[in-house]
Amino acid sequence: MSDAPHIHPLALKAKELHDQLKLKYDLYSSEVETAWRSFNRSQREKCIKAAEPENTKNLQPDYSPDALTVPDSDWFLILLEHRATNSLFDQYTLGPRGLPGDHDATVDFYKGQIHPQIPREYLYTRCMVFYQESEGFYGEIAYVSPEEAPMSFILDEIRGKNLVQMFTGEAILCRQTTLLQFLNAMVDVILKEYSKIQEAARRIRQIIAHGKFKEEWPSWYLSTVHEKPHILCQTVNDHLASHPLLQTWENTPSRAYVSMAIYEVLKDKEYSLALWKCITHLLELLTRPSENKVYWDKLIYELYSLCELEFGRALDNLKRHLSTGILCEWLHPGEDNNGRPCYLMRSDPGDLVDTDRGVRHLFCYFRPDFNLYTAGDFTEWLYDTSGIPLLKEEKTLQRERYALIELNAITDFAKDLFSIFPRPTSNQETKPMFHSLWENTKWNFSRTQKPLEIHGLSGDPEGLNWLGLDTMKDLKDLESENVYDASLSAEMAASALESLDSLFQMYTGNTMGELFEKLVTDFEKQCDQLEVTTRDLDLKREVVAAFTSACWVKPPKALTTTSRKSSPLVHDLKDDPESEEEFEDSESDVEYDTAEYTLEEYDPVEDFEEVTEKYREWNYEETDEAVFWGTLDVESYIKGVRNLPFAC
Repeated sequence: MSDAPHIHPLALKAKELHDQLKLKYDLYSSEVETAWRSFNRSQREKCIKAAEPENTKNLQPDYSPDALTVPDSDWFLILLEHRATNSLFDQYTLGPRGLPGDHDATVDFYKGQIHPQIPREYLYTRCMVFYQESEGFYGEIAYVSPEEAPMSFILDEIRGKNLVQMFTGEAILCRQTTLLQFLNAMVDVILKEYSKIQEAARRIRQIIAHGKFKEEWPSWYLSTVHEKPHILCQTVNDHLASHPLLQTWENTPSRAYVSMAIYEVLKDKEYSLALWKCITHLLELLTRPSENKVYWDKLIYELYSLCELEFGRALDNLKRHLSTGILCEWLHPGEDNNGRPCYLMRSDPGDLVDTDRGVRHLFCYFRPDFNLYTAGDFTEWLYDTSGIPLLKEEKTLQRERYALIELNAITDFAKDLFSIFPRPTSNQETKPMFHSLWENTKWNFSRTQKPLEIHGLSGDPEGLNWLGLDTMKDLKDLESENVYDASLSAEMAASALESLDSLFQMYTGNTMGELFEKLVTDFEKQCDQLEVTTRDLDLKREVVAAFTSACWVKPPKALTTTSRKSSPLVHDLKDDPESEEEFEDSESDVEYDTAEYTLEEYDPVEDFEEVTEKYREWNYEETDEAVFWGTLDVESYIKGVRNLPFAC
């Protein structure tokens, strides 16, 4: 061998990457292990995809995506420990868990690729030497000459795997460099992903705490109103003042209208409490790891629908209070051309636009495009442009300020929520579960509301004859125009609450609170069972996705093409000898559309059986094995190497 050898650049690169991996392993091994064990399959696949090397041909058996992504597999941790704690030469000779080292794995990969026309005396002209790094000869380029070194010495070095042909040595170093780059990138990606997950979990816990905090106000109100009925008085009076349909021409509540106000106030509080309970339950389910994407999307879909309902409830209250309060001069309730309730302009705001910007912006809450998804940005713009509080203390009523606080609360909550859980991309064709359950509950409310509108809380004396005489007298006084003086006394409120519970018991068998509790319980049960019911659906989507990624499947619902060769209808007829003649006669009458189709244009789950059975043979085209795997391009794999593949 010559006296002036030098280390191959790939060996220097491998040494640099190995030092980096060693340092990262010493610093973050425990964090990486904790994170990796906590990841599910999809999270592991995401990390591998982010750090995946460009060329993975010569990385087996170390690099195996299937072994790396299995949730119970520790193969990545084993591979990381082996590459970080062992020297490059130890990795060269032996792989993790007794597997072949980099030398044997590379030799096996390129076995049988010796070019028969290369004279053997030229094969070892340029070689590479591999010894321990401490000896300074790892990846050294050596020029072998039988005249300078005995042939027996050269053969002993070859048998000891210390001397290899140049191409083989470069392939070994490429393998080591690629794996070390992959592991270095994986450590960075895992730590970053785990940090994101931890931050998201922290934010979710904050949002759950926020949601439970929102439960406290209606829960406190409903639990306290029976102990201290006088707190109902102010709420009912505010509701009456903001509800034109519950007022007489003299602006004095008439018989049965006070009863309806009590009913609507309590129903609104119970409804809000039920929505917040369901929202927090969904958030708790979303904190649990799951690989069922259909289940995950369904939970987010339900979460969005619940937030929309709570936002709609708060916005309706705000509109009603504003239209009968600070904006009563310009707005009044009415109906649109389709008979739906809306707010109409009573008069032109005129100079209001220039004189009072705070009041002017309140009209924006009545815009048709103001919804849950635009409210966050709109509110920020609103405060930035106005520069003043929207509702001044001296101009507004307390009920208007409370209504605005409620709306801003659900808006801020939804804005934080949507930053963590983006809207699912798949279309949900089914009605939200809460909507279906709420429709059933509303039927029970309608049974109670009709007699309440006619008779009020005093009702039909024959139907409510179990009430005491004092209670009946209080209710008659409550709904008498002569006694009512725009305030609700505590004694009357207590009688009204007792009568309302009795009325619900008579018509539904439950109190109003019990009906809402049953609604929440049924919703939570359906959510808990949702993972099981969507498991088969998610499995079908995975199978269809895997099948369609291997061979193109045209949508069965859009069975259209002009090509006889590619038309499934034509294909089926051609396979049937009896229909050949019939097909030839009718071929000219059949017209097919030539439009291009994508997988998004049909539901793969709905057509799963038809796709897998009817179109598997039609779409699949057998491919020659050499063409399927591709031709091995050695020069692109190892740049600058002109030698043909050879493994010693």
